[in-house]
Amino acid sequence: LTSSENPIVLAWWKPESTVCQAVAPNLKYLGVMLPYTPLNHILLKEIGLPLVMTSGNLSEEPIAKDNDEAIRRLSGIADYFLVHNRDIYARYDDSVTFFERDDVQIARREAGK
Repeated sequence: LTSSENPIVLAWWKPESTVCQAVAPNLKYLGVMLPYTPLNHILLKEIGLPLVMTSGNLSEEPIAKDNDEAIRRLSGIADYFLVHNRDIYARYDDSVTFFERDDVQIARREAGK
């Protein structure tokens, strides 16, 4: 979690978890991350609770190319949208890692790395 890549780390879903099952239905892992941008830090400080965030896509779909597409495709699962008037020129996914026998494995490397 604290490496310079700021990865999303896949963690086993625990039945006693306080995270709603609807966050990742029918999955045995939950991706967790630490805040790594100033905006992440501000949001977490102000809200004071863990947040569910997405990079603007459903599983196995490309990241939305603009605010309108994100709202259209994700309004059925998202309670709120944080949007900006800045265009998206490049769509990047975060790195995703997991542990296997105490070794870090890369499930997906961030685009461009």
